[in-house]
Amino acid sequence: MNIDPDFFEYVFTYECLKKPSFYKMVREHMSLDYFDVGNTKTVLRIMDHFYEENRKVPSLSEIKLSLGSDNQKNAFKGFLKVIKDIDSVDHGLIVRQTEKLFQEQAVSNALLDVSKKYQKGEISNSEIVTKFKNACGISLIDDIGHHYFQNIDDHIKFLKTEQERISTGYDFFDKKLGGGVLKNGRALYMILGATNSGKSVWLANFAIQAVQLRARGCGRESGQFEDYP
Repeated sequence: MNIDPDFFEYVFTYECLKKPSFYKMVREHMSLDYFDVGNTKTVLRIMDHFYEENRKVPSLSEIKLSLGSDNQKNAFKGFLKVIKDIDSVDHGLIVRQTEKLFQEQAVSNALLDVSKKYQKGEISNSEIVTKFKNACGISLIDDIGHHYFQNIDDHIKFLKTEQERISTGYDFFDKKLGGGVLKNGRALYMILGATNSGKSVWLANFAIQAVQLRARGCGRESGQFEDYP
């Protein structure tokens, strides 16, 4: 998907104004050097100064009150002229594109900075690695797992429905697990124990039990285990 980078700067800045939580999330990663459009850069600079003083994202009226020079006023007018035509843009798309923009600009800045310092012998190899690692590691995804709650009614229905289970082959475990492990696999079971305590034997017996019941499943055993009290 090709995106107009100049227009996206307007979309991004407008999203910062509409959603303070988004601005707070991106602010720690953002540098004005990442932006090329003068109008958006002016608005973002005013927003940053306002946030520093008031710890809140300014409204459009508060930005207008903060305009000092004619250049700022003209930039703000240009900004308003563009955003009035912005309708609905998917927030997830904005987050992903912002992350991409920040990473690309951060890597570009790191490359220029490293080139200058390296020629003068002012930077070590470890510092170079750290700079590029930080640039490439910018991440704005902060809602991993939150989609679970988008279909909460379905999850509640599932939890209330009696689920078919597979016997482990051990009455003791079956009793503890409410009849065995879930057949549909929507659960995580961890078999922990010291070396040579029987984990592999247990998993092998369960695998045989599952095959006999013609159930699909898989078990994975790690080669390293810790002692648990």
